[in-house]
Amino acid sequence: MELERDTQHCDLCGGGPLSTVDVRRTLRYVVCRACGHCAQALSSAAQREAFSEAQSRCYNSGESDAQVHFPEALEGETLNCRIRMLRKWLAPAAHVLEIGPGSGRLMQWMFEQGFKVSGVEESQNLRDLLPAALRSLVTVGEFESAPLPLNTMDAVCSFHVIEHVPDPMAHLARALALTKPNGLGFIATPNARSWHQRLLGSHSIHFSAAHLRVFSAKSLATLCHAAGWEVVAVTTPAHSNAWFRTAAKGLRLLKGEDQDATAGRYGFQPSRRMRVAIQVARFLSLPVRWIQSLCGGGNEIVIVLRHPTK
Repeated sequence: MELERDTQHCDLCGGGPLSTVDVRRTLRYVVCRACGHCAQALSSAAQREAFSEAQSRCYNSGESDAQVHFPEALEGETLNCRIRMLRKWLAPAAHVLEIGPGSGRLMQWMFEQGFKVSGVEESQNLRDLLPAALRSLVTVGEFESAPLPLNTMDAVCSFHVIEHVPDPMAHLARALALTKPNGLGFIATPNARSWHQRLLGSHSIHFSAAHLRVFSAKSLATLCHAAGWEVVAVTTPAHSNAWFRTAAKGLRLLKGEDQDATAGRYGFQPSRRMRVAIQVARFLSLPVRWIQSLCGGGNEIVIVLRHPTK
């Protein structure tokens, strides 16, 4: 694998030293010990090729991750976290753009709440899977080059997208250009400083061929500042679904399954008894997950940004 960057210093914070994590023979990350940023050891051209390949494999086929439904008790937890955040920060009837709406559950909620919503989706397949009422509101194409009006959005949401894109700086700069002054940006992405990654190392659920980068809170904030945003809030929520996914990945490892080809394989529709067990496990794990989040070790980073007025 070719590495086209300064191999002595982090390309985000300028610090170091750098180390490498070999996930498997064809997947290696360069890790900055100063800021925690992890980037696949690929040249810029190879990153774009990897992005296109991941889009084709994971999102443009008939069976994509977005079609795998994990238990509502797990996935609903993350959705509710997003809803609480938007309720806190957004005014009624705000114009909100969601990048990569996936299954469309959050976009559907915003639509039903009276927000003016629109979206950009790279995959025609995923756009076609959205509820009928949303399809006409979603532009198909690459977000960074999609024909969208500048300075018109009250907010831009990018949830678990930035880790996939070849040029995250261009991603953030484009979002800034689309928002009004004082407009908001909401970013969520896997956390390189999570307990899952610290404990599991190269077997972390965050290391994937589709993830060109895994950010720490520090490295993501640095990038957002460089793109022109003001960082107003950073949290690291600890969702119980991350532990479920960790267990699922462990099972796939024990069975010797291909990690990319079997991603999402153990999503399931649980029985009533299993739903009760999941709810009990979520309740019992609350103190641990609260400490995990408080210590910056939650499975994802959620960052709230503001478009500066000057």
